[in-house]
Amino acid sequence: MGTLHHQSNRKYAPVTSSDVKLFIEDAIIYSKKFKIPVSDVLKAWEILEQKRANDFSSDDGDRWDEQISGIGTAIERVASALQEIADKTDQP
Repeated sequence: MGTLHHQSNRKYAPVTSSDVKLFIEDAIIYSKKFKIPVSDVLKAWEILEQKRANDFSSDDGDRWDEQISGIGTAIERVASALQEIADKTDQP
């Protein structure tokens, strides 16, 4: 899992015309194989895409939690150090 300052580069995946062609060809193949309308094949892909998006969102939430935890730890250390300085300053 990527952490603050140690994240891997994002992987962008642009869609090309050949991707669209292959997608349509695959949809037709699955339609014939399962004897269902192409629209049902596309709906199945849509559902799988939603699952993929949900998985990405969950992973992003995990990263966010980890990073916020790290920031919280750093803030606690700063607060503690400041308190130590204040305590030493208050001594006669």
